[in-house]
Order: sequence, then structure tokens, then C-alpha cells
Amino acid sequence: MNDKVSVLMCVYNTPKSYLDEAVKSILDQTYRNIEFVIVDDASDDEDVLRYLERIERSYETIKLTRNEKNLGLTRSLNAGLGLCSGKYIARMDSDDIAMPDRIQKQVDYMESDPDIALTGGKIYIFGEGMAADHANAIYDRCDDPEIYRIRSLIENSGPAHPTFMFRSAFLHDNGIKYREDILKAQDYGIMVDILKSGGKICKIKEPLLKYRVHSGQITRQYETEQMAYQARVSYDYIRNVFPNLTDAECAAMSVLGSIVRWRELVDTIRSKDALKDTCGYILYNHDALETPDTYVSAIKKIIAYSGEKQLYDEKKLEQEFRYEWWKRALSMSTEKKRVWGMCPYTILSHRFVKMVKKQIQNV
Repeated sequence: MNDKVSVLMCVYNTPKSYLDEAVKSILDQTYRNIEFVIVDDASDDEDVLRYLERIERSYETIKLTRNEKNLGLTRSLNAGLGLCSGKYIARMDSDDIAMPDRIQKQVDYMESDPDIALTGGKIYIFGEGMAADHANAIYDRCDDPEIYRIRSLIENSGPAHPTFMFRSAFLHDNGIKYREDILKAQDYGIMVDILKSGGKICKIKEPLLKYRVHSGQITRQYETEQMAYQARVSYDYIRNVFPNLTDAECAAMSVLGSIVRWRELVDTIRSKDALKDTCGYILYNHDALETPDTYVSAIKKIIAYSGEKQLYDEKKLEQEFRYEWWKRALSMSTEKKRVWGMCPYTILSHRFVKMVKKQIQNV
């Protein structure tokens, strides 16, 4: 008999039409040995509550639990993990649609290599704001495993969270769950913990899910907060892998992959107590993070240490970090309306200056 797969989904006032499509896409999977663990995070939408009650009565495979008060996604996911009994645990979001053979493909992939701790896949994007010719665009992140390992030091470059499938034994054996101090960017946090524990993360190069884009998503509403929590995960990871870096250099690397403006990131952290507690190191190292030399020093130390310990492919590591440094220098120059980061490490510096001036003129 096929091994049991637990599908974990959290719900909080998801529009009923979206929720119904998400639930049906799991109930209709070609892989049949599924327990469907649904955590309702204290929804107060009557349509949602009635819907959840109905499907719980109708399907023996559904295991529904309700939080007495709203706990947020991170703690709800951990509550759900405690209820999952399958050999594998698949994530699912309550507003997305799984492809019919998603679970079968992931199980087959996990079974092919017992060292894989987590797998995900490509996704189709659809929904609000999507032009007709992009409605079926495949959203893709890094396919090269080595580039993925390198980028994971400073940014979330892994598969989309709702496509995750974990090997339960790996999580249990290494005491891994979602970090409850990371209220957003939860997927990046748990991926880094898997990598730190020696786990293998892979991606199936096929679409497994239809990812709905709409105005109510966490990633749309709280993008800057998301980047702040991502920076915290990166900071801890960098410190773990590169003990030769100073605190300021670790802080610099943690914001190198941020896609939001520096001032906006700092102001958002200052405005929220939870972020000040978790990301206070950014405020503490504020002056150093406005100094180009901090970033360049950190990158050079990382490349040297990696070469000595043979941690990463040397050419790919330098290539990726030079590219990220170039983006950071251009972003800071545009924000400050002056050339920032002009130094020998900036590739094609004369071209860089011309581009900065053009960017500033367009602001």
C-alpha cells in the first residue's frame, strides 16, 4: 500500500470560493492515501465556518482543528505539524489549486532518493492583475542546486512554499519545525534549518500548483516585513556558516538580497515592536550598513573562507555575490540620489556611474 501523505493547510477567513477550489484539488488527487490536516486559525467568517464544518462531516480523510484565538500562520503551521502522521507532509495554501497528480509526482521523487528532506516544484500564476497572456506563466526560481545553495545564504530562492513536501522523519530526527520568531518568510526559515542540518532540498521541474495572486495575500500586504524577517533568517545562517565575519558584516550580507528600499526597511523595523525584537541587529548596525566597505569586506571574507573550507563553488560564489553587490550599490545610489559604492569591487565602474546618473534622473 502507498505510504500515507499528510497535506497541511491553514485557513483564516479565506474567501469560500477560493477555499472550495483548494480543498477539492486535494480531495481529487490521483494519489489516494492522504490525510488532510486543516488548521482553522480562529476564522470569524460564517461562510468559511459552515464550509469547514460540512467538509469535516463529509470526508473521513479530513482532520480539522481550530485555534481558540488567532495565532498567525507560523504557530498554526506548527500546530498542524503536530497532527500530521504521514511519511511525507505536503504544504497547501487555502487559496491555491493543486495539480491532480501533484502528490503522486512528489512522492515518486522523494522515494527515488532517501536523502531528500524537502522537495517543491514549479507553479502556474493566475489571478488579479495578471494579463491574459501571462495567466499561465510558470513561476520559477533557481534550478542550479549550487546556485540555490549560494543564494540561500542571503535570500529565499527555493521553491514556492505551497509546493513543499517534507520527509517527516528528517524533521522529527532534527527537531525542525517553523521558527516562531519568524512571523513571515516562514518557508525560508525552515529551508535554512533543513540546510543547516545537512538536508537535501530539490525541485521538480514541472508545475505542481496553480498559485493564485490576489490582494489579500500576506506576501502582497506585508512585503517589507517579509523582507525584514528574511534578513533575520539570513543573518543567523551567515553567522552559522561564516564565523570569520563580524556582526556588522553578517548584518550587511543579510540585507544584500533584499528587494525593498533600505530606508523603507529600516523605518518598518523601527515602527513595529516584534520586528525591533527580531531584527534589532539591523538598527544596531545601521551606520555600518550605509557604508559600502562593510559589504565588500564581508564578500571578500566569505569567498576566502569558502575557498579554504571548500564550502561552495568558487566561481559561482563570486559571480553571485558580485551581482548582488552591484544591485545593492545601484539601489542605494538611486535612493540616496548620489553615487554610492564606487570602489574597485564594482565591475565596470565607469558604466556603473553612468547607469546611476540615469537612474537618479528618472527618480
